[in-house]
Amino acid sequence: MADPIRTFFDNQISPDAPPIHTDRADEERRRASVAACALLLELAHADDVFSDSERTHIETLVRRQFGLNADGAQELIAIAEVERSQSSDLYQMTSLMREKFDQRQKTLLVEVMWSLALSDGEIAQHEASMMTKVADLLAIDPDDLAQARERVESKRLA
Repeated sequence: MADPIRTFFDNQISPDAPPIHTDRADEERRRASVAACALLLELAHADDVFSDSERTHIETLVRRQFGLNADGAQELIAIAEVERSQSSDLYQMTSLMREKFDQRQKTLLVEVMWSLALSDGEIAQHEASMMTKVADLLAIDPDDLAQARERVESKRLA
């Protein structure tokens, strides 16, 4: 059976593009992208309500961060949803990102997560708790997590 993650990313490459020699690092980046999207989906489901505004927000984020069109974003979200449903805990989703993302990428991820949590107008207790757990798993200092939240909230109010 073909790997749906590899197939997805291979299909997103233009047929006119030169051949890509996939190595282990490329595969890990692909898996980290799916894991990041799965983490966003987990956050969206944290309050037991996956709203239309959260879905739209995730689609927009995925399109912007990964340079995908609407169909590509929906396909990545579908793959990530399967990964999320098969994951037993947050550690599984964050372990590759902890290892492969630099501090800037981790900080960007938590800012994106805060913006998602705020997309329905409020941060539920379950969402805030999950953010604390994710920050710990990604080795993000609690002060940095709080500052990321403040930056997102101030942008939202501006």
